[in-house]
Amino acid sequence: MVYGNRSAEDAMFVDELQQLQTAYDNRLSIVNIYSRKKVSDALFGRIDMSHINYVRNTLFSQLNFDAFYVCGPSGMIEASVQALSDSGVSDENIHVEHFTGGAEIDRSFEGKLHTKYC
Repeated sequence: MVYGNRSAEDAMFVDELQQLQTAYDNRLSIVNIYSRKKVSDALFGRIDMSHINYVRNTLFSQLNFDAFYVCGPSGMIEASVQALSDSGVSDENIHVEHFTGGAEIDRSFEGKLHTKYC
């Protein structure tokens, strides 16, 4: 799992992911990438083609990947999907889930506010 966040402090589900990694030690590896803070045991920068290639070709070169699951903001998803496609991964082996922040709330108000004083 390549897990990108701004910093270790911003990462969600750290304890849960650590428990899963411990439980599935031979089957789950987590590679952290932080875009705003350098940490000694993590990669630095935004997830891009160089990170994807490094993880696939250096850290896990002995493995064959059947599928790739990408979840995150649109820009990261687009860059990751493009990097995977450019490296020969077929579209049917790339699975995507988008997430965004909550929808903007329109706080404008039209009408009259009635106030009754007693």
